[in-house]
Amino acid sequence: MRRTTEEGLLVAEGSAGSRDGRAPLGVMTQVLALSEDATILVDHLGRAQLVSERASALLGVEAARLVGLGVSRVLGELGVRMFTPEGDPLVVPEWKDVTLPFRREVLLALPDGTVRQMELRATGVGGEAGGARGSVLLTLRDLTALRRAQAKIRHDARHDALTGLLNRTGLREALNAVPEAGTVVCLDIDGFGALNAALGRTGCDRLLIQVAARLNDMANEQRGLAARLADDSFAVTLPGVDAAGAAGRVRATLQQVPLRVGQRDVSVSVALGVAALKAGVPGDAALGDAEVAMQHAKRQGRDQVSVFNPDLREQVARAFELEEALRGAVEGEQFTLLYQPAISLREGRAVGAEALLRWNHPTLGILSPNRFLDLASRSDLITSISEWVVQEAVLGRSAVRAALPERFADWTVSVNLGLEELRRSSGLRRLLPLLSAEGAPDIEVAAGSLLDHSQETLGLLEQLRSLGARLSVDDFGDGASSLASLTRFPLSAVKLHPTLTARLPGDDKSLTLVQATIDLAHRLGLNVVAVGVETTDQLDVLRDLGCDAAQGYAITPPLGSAELLDWLRHH
Repeated sequence: MRRTTEEGLLVAEGSAGSRDGRAPLGVMTQVLALSEDATILVDHLGRAQLVSERASALLGVEAARLVGLGVSRVLGELGVRMFTPEGDPLVVPEWKDVTLPFRREVLLALPDGTVRQMELRATGVGGEAGGARGSVLLTLRDLTALRRAQAKIRHDARHDALTGLLNRTGLREALNAVPEAGTVVCLDIDGFGALNAALGRTGCDRLLIQVAARLNDMANEQRGLAARLADDSFAVTLPGVDAAGAAGRVRATLQQVPLRVGQRDVSVSVALGVAALKAGVPGDAALGDAEVAMQHAKRQGRDQVSVFNPDLREQVARAFELEEALRGAVEGEQFTLLYQPAISLREGRAVGAEALLRWNHPTLGILSPNRFLDLASRSDLITSISEWVVQEAVLGRSAVRAALPERFADWTVSVNLGLEELRRSSGLRRLLPLLSAEGAPDIEVAAGSLLDHSQETLGLLEQLRSLGARLSVDDFGDGASSLASLTRFPLSAVKLHPTLTARLPGDDKSLTLVQATIDLAHRLGLNVVAVGVETTDQLDVLRDLGCDAAQGYAITPPLGSAELLDWLRHH
């Protein structure tokens, strides 16, 4: 005999041997106590005979209160309800009437307000399964944690970890599931490598999260989708919107207010590729078309839009083939340097040359850098190409000095290097040994790359100057040029953009502009080199304006190494 928590109630417990081959209840109680599942043993009338501690804890009621009572009725009185996994209500069955064995996954709404995802099993115990002499063992296995983990795996497989948007897989599945007429837009942030260098990885992550949030809000307003396809590439679908309208909305969304990173406002431009979504046609094909258009827009420059047409796919394929051939060119010695001499307009003698890269393509012939450098810049090839150019330029400089020591012992050679590629971890690090051992050539940097007045850019240029390089700003006076850069950075010379000299001597405004630029540069202690000089009249005007040096076809076209030496001997 033992007392219970209920006043005046005692429990008498005895032991009995096996009857009709069935295990004693005491043994079954011990077995159920060891189980990880919630279990209830129901007799042939539907009454609870045994209730495990896990079942008691799950239902929130003492086991002793359930014994001897109809299970279905008690569950109803406790407020326990069952639903399908989709959320449809289920009626709690009378277990004595259920066909065994029974197995089903259900949502169990418990008295405390929680909902658990459970696997419910009913198994016959003794006698005929479900018959008058048999009992039924109800087993409830909690699948909540498992189903949540599975749902998280499914979610993560289809969503981007940083932004929470769909990833490429998720977007393709969604597009193929519900094809709806409209437009898909793919976009890639212009100059993301430079942004990464300026803002840092954490700052760029914050930038990407803001871009994602804006695109997602815009897509939701149109009942569309937003996705992050790669590091700085996104896609949005806009049902019921045409190509022009979709491109305009994306641009307006990103440009209406500058993005904010820390205390800094950041404006971004993007390359947009647009393609039509057609009802009933698998959407992943349109996604591929939009990406092809985006790649085409990227090759056109910053802030460009391209609408897909079948010809673009062939152009992109050719670009891919060119990139693959470019990899072979680095290893196959298909590059060569030409030299464009510059003459001093005061002394009338050659003072140096600009090294011009050319690719001797096996089938396409001689290619200028504007055909392949963009491809190289988007890969790791640009560092290898820059390393080769610097090495060859240094050898070319040494060859002139050795061949003509009396006249050209101070001969200089300049090369064009992109600051963005030097900022990469392997860029300047790979060039440093070469620059230190041989003495750096003169280096020309594009005017547009000096718009960033960061300490990082300043430190990079000062490091190059410490290695012996004289620094020039190239293409000055056209497009993106900063006057402040002339005082901010350790420059030695300014090279005028060819468009400034092309209109000389007949255009008075161009004449005034060139004169003002030369005067300003001289006041700042900088030399001025005119580029693209085509006629002797232009040479005469530039000499009269005080320009220090000039290069162009009026002097000589670009020359190979041997031709350069021959030209120098006679000039």
